[in-house]
Amino acid sequence: GIDIPVEPYAPSHSKFFKSMYVPPVRVVQDFLKTDLDATAEYDIVMITYDEVHAEENYSALKERFPRAKRVHGVKGIHQAHIEAAKLCTTEMFWIVDGDAQITDDFNFDYISPADEKEYVKVWRSKNPINDLEYGYGGIKLFPRTLTLNMDTSKPDMTTSISRHFKPIKVVSNVTAFNTDPFSTWRSAFRECAKLSSKVIDRQKSGETEERLKIWTSVGVDRPFGEYAIQGANAGMHYGLSNADLTLINDFDWLKQQFENQDTDIVQQVEPVKSTVDINIVDLLDRFELLYGENISNLRRMYNDKDLSSIFKLVSNEELRKAVVEKNLHSIFRLANTDDDLRKAILEENFYSLSRLLPEASTEFKLVNNN
Repeated sequence: GIDIPVEPYAPSHSKFFKSMYVPPVRVVQDFLKTDLDATAEYDIVMITYDEVHAEENYSALKERFPRAKRVHGVKGIHQAHIEAAKLCTTEMFWIVDGDAQITDDFNFDYISPADEKEYVKVWRSKNPINDLEYGYGGIKLFPRTLTLNMDTSKPDMTTSISRHFKPIKVVSNVTAFNTDPFSTWRSAFRECAKLSSKVIDRQKSGETEERLKIWTSVGVDRPFGEYAIQGANAGMHYGLSNADLTLINDFDWLKQQFENQDTDIVQQVEPVKSTVDINIVDLLDRFELLYGENISNLRRMYNDKDLSSIFKLVSNEELRKAVVEKNLHSIFRLANTDDDLRKAILEENFYSLSRLLPEASTEFKLVNNN
């Protein structure tokens, strides 16, 4: 009810006002709130299966963070994460892979804002083979309820639990997967199959191509690096083949693929190094940036010895199937033969045979009726 004066306050008036004025209580808006208890700590679960150093990695985690729990030996990536969610009581929980070595400055003290409780968040990890730093193998923060009800049919679980995904550009750990030949090969195969198939939701094409290039060519001098490069190339080709991507989460199937290789792994890597001209590699990399898709296929054909990329250059799908997949049906279509001939030979279709030999049609009908 006090009138606002026309003239500004004198210095003495301002001083008096400031000494008497009490600011009103300001209500904190919902979009600014975090947890009601800002000191809350989310549960931590390490998921282990058959990692060589799983015991010591879990012991190191438990020593620093006594609240850590463990899920061990559960078959299936999705099923293991569901079991981890069942162990937890907090609305969000941390997931640590069995081959993760936590950095000294990572403390699991992050508290998610109230409007991000349905987000999947992934911190970065450092790759010990090729020094890549991104979400592969990084510490993850999951919403518990959404994890319990996840879609188990999707190959990449992390980016499929929620429609909200947020990468955190901070390195949380080293993913020490290069402990033995099979573990190294398996990890590289699974990651590059997902990258090349573009199955990861919301992935950026440019980043994916760069990561694939590094996975498939860098680190042969590191411990078990030759197995990582071989597994990466095998996984990349598998991802490009439009095969069943759910198999990459079946560790028994992966073991069979690894054991069925009929040549020494080092011999597969070394010839690529000796026969590729580094000047051509560099030239193709530069041209790919300028001219895009066709040069990408040319680069894969030369750098990665990817046979399927040759056929993408000529856009002849039947020729690719005939050569790469040994598809006999495609051979007949390429030769433009009578479809009855294809059916008679490949499908053993006797009706097609009778149409090819009209003079035998009557006898065929009699035999068939009898």
